[in-house]
Amino acid sequence: VQLWDDMFALCEQYGLRILLTPFDTFWMWIRWAKHPYNQQNTGGPCAARNQWLLCADTRAAIKARLAFVTERWGGSGALFAWDLWNEIHPAHAGNSSEVFNDFINDISQFLHHKEITLYGRAHLQTVSVFGPVLDEDKRIGEIIFRHPRLQFANSHFYEHGTINNPKNTVDAAVSVGRLVRQALAEIQDNRPFFDSEHGPIHTFKDKKKTLPEAFDNEYFRHIQW
Repeated sequence: VQLWDDMFALCEQYGLRILLTPFDTFWMWIRWAKHPYNQQNTGGPCAARNQWLLCADTRAAIKARLAFVTERWGGSGALFAWDLWNEIHPAHAGNSSEVFNDFINDISQFLHHKEITLYGRAHLQTVSVFGPVLDEDKRIGEIIFRHPRLQFANSHFYEHGTINNPKNTVDAAVSVGRLVRQALAEIQDNRPFFDSEHGPIHTFKDKKKTLPEAFDNEYFRHIQW
């Protein structure tokens, strides 16, 4: 908590804005054995990581965390918006996207009402997605780009072979252009869209290779537009 007190104070001081998500689901998945929500640990509400979006007790814990965060930092001008669930994935719900709509409705309404009660206004909301998943389940695009309770759309571009494991600094830029056009074509109400996360994750995480600094800088400039 002290770390985030310090983080918000620094962001206020330097005019930075935070897109805040309550959980980093990548690390939550990888380190589930040690996570406090794991039922195997004292007081944990959830029996398995594939039940995160299905378990009623876990839903209550998620709401409690969101309530705490907005009560403590929601009045700060540094808070730009909420990513209600980072990189939502069928694996979080028994390998199905069926519950996504209900989950977002429930969490979104809870947080919106909480902020209206506290501050008379509510922050913008989105739900992010690991971009390649959109090609695996077409229903997810309907939720990410057109859910009526979300004010903007957010994807994480990790396209295989170009962005996640670049061989040059140009192919990734071409991919980003195509992915942006595809995302905008999915949006029907002119809500804003942006990609908030991307990079050579396969190169770094799986191949244990760090890109040369000059290559990495040029690659970043080419896709961060």
